[in-house]
Amino acid sequence: MTDVPPPGFRGLSPDLPIRFYHRNLPHWRQDGATYFFTFRLADSLPQVMLDQLSEERETWLSMHPDANEDEWRKHLRAVMHKVEACLDNGHGSCALRIAECAACAASASRHFDGERYDLFS
Repeated sequence: MTDVPPPGFRGLSPDLPIRFYHRNLPHWRQDGATYFFTFRLADSLPQVMLDQLSEERETWLSMHPDANEDEWRKHLRAVMHKVEACLDNGHGSCALRIAECAACAASASRHFDGERYDLFS
C-alpha cells in the first residue's frame, strides 16, 4: 500500500466548503474533489466479522472517549486493514465474478459519467 496519491487526485479539503446529506449513509460533497466508490456485496463480510468489528468499536470508544484526530486515524486505518484482509478472502457468493453481474456494476458506475461526474478509472 502506498500513501502517494495518483496524478490529478484532489482529496477532500477541510479548508473548503463541504456539503453533507444523508440517505442510507452519510455523504460528503465538495466541488472539485476526487472520490472513489466500492461495490461490496452484502455477504462479503461474514456476520461474525461484522459482530466482532462492532464489539471492537464499542471497546475502543469506551477506552478512548476523548480521542484526538491522530488516534482516530490510527484506529480507523487498523480497522480498514482488517476489513480489507477479510474482503480479500472472498467470502460470500462473490457474484461480481459472474460476467453479467460485473457488467451490471460497471454499467452503473458509468451511468452519469460526464453528467454528474467524470469517471477516470
